[in-house]
Amino acid sequence: MISRISVFFRAVTFIGAYIKFTLEKLFCKLFAIPPSNNLDNHSLVNFGHAVHYKIDHLPTQFMICLFPSLIMTVSGLIVYAGGVVPLVYLGVKPSDAFSGAVSYPTYVIYIVLTVIGGMFLSNVLPSFTDIKTLYELIYVADEVHPVLKIFAFVPCMAAYVFSFLERTGITALALAAFPVVMIYLQR
Repeated sequence: MISRISVFFRAVTFIGAYIKFTLEKLFCKLFAIPPSNNLDNHSLVNFGHAVHYKIDHLPTQFMICLFPSLIMTVSGLIVYAGGVVPLVYLGVKPSDAFSGAVSYPTYVIYIVLTVIGGMFLSNVLPSFTDIKTLYELIYVADEVHPVLKIFAFVPCMAAYVFSFLERTGITALALAAFPVVMIYLQR
């Protein structure tokens, strides 16, 4: 059931899913990680993520999880804020309050920025298998320093939880509902 929901929300947020896939593929090539040839891994469940062989090197796995997510987060926040701030906090409406002139193009641009930013922010986290591999490399391997295990606990658990929220589409729904609720509350 979750796989169908995940595929639906990946299809709805296709721009962010495609850019996230491209970034993951770019960083896999940068770190010389070969793509997986297993056809089972290339199902629609992994849509939006580059499927690669399991990495046994902790720093490389960390960078594969971090860098595409960081780029998606920063670019998504910039675009989402570029649409939400004028709509919600600056009170931009389809028509000017003073002159009554209709300014639909500007209003539509802010809505489009909000939607595209939401698509970016709905595809921020790495794939669930990458998070699981990172967790195994930190907590199952014996050679990892105990201090790293202590500091990595909260980020790993947060990644698990938010990855579940992303896979079930709760993140996309929350990002879509936020501007609508805020505009409604300001009336």
